Amino acid sequence: MKHAILDSHACTKRGMMNKEKSQADNGKEAIVESIKLSAKNGTVANALANLIKEFAPMLARVVEAVRRMPEAMQKALICLANEGWYLDWKEMSLSEPAELAQMYLDGRSQEVDAQLVEHFTKRLPSIEQELIGLYPKRADIFRQAFDAHRQGMFYVSVPTFLAQSDGICEDVLQEQFFQKPRGAKHHFEKLSDLDPLTKAMLAPFLDKTAIRLSKEVRPLDFNKLNRHQVLHGESCDYGTEVKALQAISFVYYVAVTLDEVLERHRDFFFEGEGV
Repeated sequence: MKHAILDSHACTKRGMMNKEKSQADNGKEAIVESIKLSAKNGTVANALANLIKEFAPMLARVVEAVRRMPEAMQKALICLANEGWYLDWKEMSLSEPAELAQMYLDGRSQEVDAQLVEHFTKRLPSIEQELIGLYPKRADIFRQAFDAHRQGMFYVSVPTFLAQSDGICEDVLQEQFFQKPRGAKHHFEKLSDLDPLTKAMLAPFLDKTAIRLSKEVRPLDFNKLNRHQVLHGESCDYGTEVKALQAISFVYYVAVTLDEVLERHRDFFFEGEGV
């Protein structure tokens, strides 16, 4: 099952915000009416010149917003990842990560967690089927992990989902997400050579976010979902619904990203490797 992650239709899957849509509709109607009136009066050229002058500031703001979007997106996704959450490519608009990240910065973490718990709980059936469809040899593992989650057996489901993220990376890239190959450049590092928006949206692959932090750099009061702590038995408090859903958001992010982005750039990532 394919989703064109960077396709313009996917970027607006959930539609524009009502305010933005209203402004766009109003602007379009104003232009149409002005041109009709000018054509009636025989002054189309002058009308177009005036319209260009009138809308130039708005267009400049749009261009500037587009230019700044990759940087803002990157910061938002890293902020969310540091809190344990990852983007749902299929059902989140491009504006949501920034909105949620700002809520975290405003100290509204419980509100964000509750919102994302609700989101991913509703998405569980679809995510499960999509993961099974993308990686059918892991179907039984995913089914049992999701069954455990639904039964509240989070100490069982969390490490399973985290382990599958490693396995999926191994399937697609022949390397693991959390380990850099010795004496070689990590495939994820090649993302820096892609276009700015793609690189921004895949920032959690490149940045050392909470799930990847090693023991040496984790603060003493660290309490986020961390792969090493879970799989190596260092953590005994990860068995919560929030962290289980965070693990699901992570494995889903990894799975869909690899399927959609890296697969579409396979020649680029595996150049000269005979893959």
